[in-house]
Amino acid sequence: MTHPRARLRVVCWLLLVSTLNAACGTGVPQTATVSAVPAAQPAAVGEALVVALASAPTTLDPADHRDRQSETVIRNIFDGLVTRDTRTGVHLELAESLTWPDDHTLQVTLRRGVLFHDGVEMTADDVVFTFERLIGENAIEYPDSHTSPRKALLAPLEGITRLDDYTVEMHFDGPWPPALQMLVHQQIVPRHYVEAVGSQEFAAHPIGTGPFRFVSASADLHEIVLERFDGYYGGAPDMAPGGPACLGRVIFRTVSDGRTRAAALHAGDL
Repeated sequence: MTHPRARLRVVCWLLLVSTLNAACGTGVPQTATVSAVPAAQPAAVGEALVVALASAPTTLDPADHRDRQSETVIRNIFDGLVTRDTRTGVHLELAESLTWPDDHTLQVTLRRGVLFHDGVEMTADDVVFTFERLIGENAIEYPDSHTSPRKALLAPLEGITRLDDYTVEMHFDGPWPPALQMLVHQQIVPRHYVEAVGSQEFAAHPIGTGPFRFVSASADLHEIVLERFDGYYGGAPDMAPGGPACLGRVIFRTVSDGRTRAAALHAGDL
């Protein structure tokens, strides 16, 4: 199986499987085990879901990873300009519209009224900051100054320009057919917060625009607790289910041994 679908704004077990599948691949990964609610019994609003990961995420900073476990958690805290499913491809998410003025310029108009988890509205400044942090040399200062390991995913991106509060232009070095597919995997971060607290604190206590907000994590990231963000804007309008997540809480736990994960699932511990 390929990459995990890392979105958990779900109503029931079957929707959870569909959601996990769609963002990064075609199947639920062997590295994650999820507590199952029978299809005839949807998860109640406010119910908690426990997800077992085969290894711990390396970070909760969207710009500082290249591993599936990190992305599984990160994509529940953060949203991107676009997302995708396995049937119809790319869907608008934080972007309201996309246009190509020419074959190497992408103009992105943002949704208005989208809030970060601290209540601050997302604007073009956050989008510009996000991508400058992704492609800039030594733009991440913790633990030492270094370039984002995700820069190679955006190699043709030469720069990004703010046109107004809700519009940006991305400038590529030429035609780049996979551009939208690559944007799926880049989540928008809050400029005001990252600049105020720095990369270390941001990774320890992340704030995004996604359906779940960060609550707590162990120092080794072997357990991460998220809760529903009631101010969520709803996600991609043409991908069900929309709106705030029905689950009240999601707990990610690292359980390295596959047999232990299976036993915990059967015992109802996951």
